[in-house]
Amino acid sequence: MRLPFVLVLLGGFAGCAELTEFSCAHTDPVARGERLARQGQPESALAREVARCAATPTPLSAELLAEGYARGRAIHCTPAGAFDAGHDGYRLGDFCPEAAVPELERANRRGFLLREVEAEIRSLRHERFALVAQLRGLDADDPDYTSRRSRLWRLDWRLNQLDQRRFLLRAAY
Repeated sequence: MRLPFVLVLLGGFAGCAELTEFSCAHTDPVARGERLARQGQPESALAREVARCAATPTPLSAELLAEGYARGRAIHCTPAGAFDAGHDGYRLGDFCPEAAVPELERANRRGFLLREVEAEIRSLRHERFALVAQLRGLDADDPDYTSRRSRLWRLDWRLNQLDQRRFLLRAAY
């Protein structure tokens, strides 16, 4: 029993090594550095990326990663960049200028809020789709028809509210 487990485990490690090698070979270091900064990652993330690819045949250039990181920081430390980071689920990086942080934190929170609103919209649309399918299978004089029709109306009303909120959250950026 242990031998098959060990073989599977070793195969998994070999797969990870191949995946890392493939990933490092096909990574644009400038784009990767920019993406790390736009996600609010600290500068130490660059060293982790270099170390991750150091043992592969195609190591990443620390200089190119740093170049991309500088470009990403410039984007991240704008209200639109902070909003995008929040919308993507990332917190504001601690490398932005101190004077701009309050405005950037507001933009980041708006991005997070938009993310939550869009998740609720997706969930309610899924629920609405299922409810419409149920209604199509019911007769108008069925006792459940009226309650489900009422639920559909409430879903549509809530979706309309969320669509308006999403529009307002996006309007600033």
